[in-house]
Amino acid sequence: MTREQLDALFDRVRSWPADRQDEAAAILLSLEAEGEEVYHPTPEQEAELEEALREIDRGEVASEEEVRSAFRRRH
Repeated sequence: MTREQLDALFDRVRSWPADRQDEAAAILLSLEAEGEEVYHPTPEQEAELEEALREIDRGEVASEEEVRSAFRRRH
């Protein structure tokens, strides 16, 4: 999202009812707080990360075209 889009969104939020503005603020504050915490993966996530690293070591990686294709599908 560009700076201009974000500014436009905040302008629209200011026109919302007070309770909706409070809800939006709570969500943003929650996201901000999450960004300050140190992330600790679960044991399952650690195992998945370790397996992903082993796959990389074995050369099991996506080609440049596969990566581009995945990004095209998501955007």
